[in-house]
Amino acid sequence: MTGVAVVGAGRIGIPWAVVLAVEVDIPVTCIDIDEKRVEKLNNGIPPFAEPELERYLREAIDRGNFNATTNKDAVRNHEYVALTVNAPRGGMSDFVDLVEDYAGRLVDRQVVVARTTLPVDMVSTMWEVVDTHAEGSPTFTTFPERLAEGKAIDEIKSLPKIVGVMDDAGRTAMHDLLEGLNCPIRFTDVETAMFVKLIDNSYRDALFAISNQIAFTSDQLG
Repeated sequence: MTGVAVVGAGRIGIPWAVVLAVEVDIPVTCIDIDEKRVEKLNNGIPPFAEPELERYLREAIDRGNFNATTNKDAVRNHEYVALTVNAPRGGMSDFVDLVEDYAGRLVDRQVVVARTTLPVDMVSTMWEVVDTHAEGSPTFTTFPERLAEGKAIDEIKSLPKIVGVMDDAGRTAMHDLLEGLNCPIRFTDVETAMFVKLIDNSYRDALFAISNQIAFTSDQLG
């Protein structure tokens, strides 16, 4: 097993996949159910606009470090399996079903990376699903994304990494994966890493809210 399988070829998964492929020089496979999206990616065409994304995608392909597929069993061939699919609060049961589906394909010595933003109490649920359905005992970690659209590539390379681990094996594996990005890595437990992500979200939401309120008040006052 080698490289990283990224489940979900969206705004979280694709930028991270291509940065790892180029900056860390590691093979990455994106897995998605959308056949047209997979075809575009394999032809070096990003499915959405993001600065630097096309350049990184094409370089990753040229290096032989990137491919996309609809084959879920591709996760079996990778050391790291990162789940980056959206988990909307109203669709949490669908997310759990998806985790269960992929967990049944996981084996020993693999490292599961939860890149999806979740309620803190869902972290233990996700781990329990993985632990129950995997073939063996993969290592579980949380590394939720902390990115802003339009800055994703730069922030993946520069933001401090807040990583949640459950044991020394997870810490070592995530350090080995991320040290090539040359930015600070802070390790904590799996729930705290997710809580930090939710604090980030709340801070940004507050900035948007006060800006909207100021605009509304300005309109009212002419």
